[in-house]
This record gives sequence, C-alpha cells and structure tokens, in this order.
Amino acid sequence: MTPCGSRGVSNTLGVVTLVGVVVVVAATTGLLSVVFYTPPPVVDDPDTTIAFDYDRGLTDGDNLTIEHTGGDTLHSDRVRIEIAGTNDPEADGVVYWANLSDRDRVSEGDRLVLDHTTLGSSTDRLDLAAARVDVVAEGETQTYTIEQWNGPDA
Repeated sequence: MTPCGSRGVSNTLGVVTLVGVVVVVAATTGLLSVVFYTPPPVVDDPDTTIAFDYDRGLTDGDNLTIEHTGGDTLHSDRVRIEIAGTNDPEADGVVYWANLSDRDRVSEGDRLVLDHTTLGSSTDRLDLAAARVDVVAEGETQTYTIEQWNGPDA
C-alpha cells in the first residue's frame, strides 16, 4: 500500500485534461473573433478613376465601355449608371453595375460595355452620340458622381 500523499495520476487523465483545455481555449478564441469582428468600412466618398471608350457603330449601333482604372474598390450594387439622351427611351434610365456584372465588387480593370443588348434597347441601332452617362457611387448618407461622359453631339 502507498501512503496517501504519494499516489500517481494516470497518463490518460493528464491527456484528457490537456485536450479539454485546448478545446476550451480554441472555442473561446473563435467566439471572441466572431463577436468582435468589425467589417471594413464602406467608402463613403470614393477616390476612384473611371475611363470611357466610345465606339461609334455604323451598322450595329454604338457602344460605350466603362472601365475602373484605379482607386478605391466599390460594391457593385452601390454603383449606378445613369443614362440619358439616347435615341431609345427604353435605354435611358438607371442601371446598377451589379445588374450587368457577376462580380460583387468593382475594382481596377473591371469594365462594362453599354450597348443595345445590355441596356435592353428596342432598337438594334442604339445611338449614344447625344447621350450623357454618369457613374454614381451610393454612400451611406449621400451619392457621389465619380465620372461623367458626354457623347460627341451632347
């Protein structure tokens, strides 16, 4: 028989205790990271550069390429394109970048082509020469016109 104060603890009990401590620490760390996670702020006043490339289509209608050429990345569902002055009232109006793209964000190198197909025009010969196109970012409290394009006859 061994004296009361000199009994040993089994190795299995030590391993189980150590695994239990590791699980509790990992669960606590995971829970705290979820609870205290702060998403990146939405850019309210974006510093973004947009370029336009107009192609006068002589037989199949005009098209306008809009490209993000630098600056802040934007949420595609908060970037709207306002079109006015085309030869087809169905093509005039507002369309969101997200409706014309499968991407969640608009970043450098992303581009859209506005033509009779993407704008839902009833005519195959869309004329953008007298049109005005505004690219607008929607912030939390207001909207910001990033860039404006005026057709050659506007």
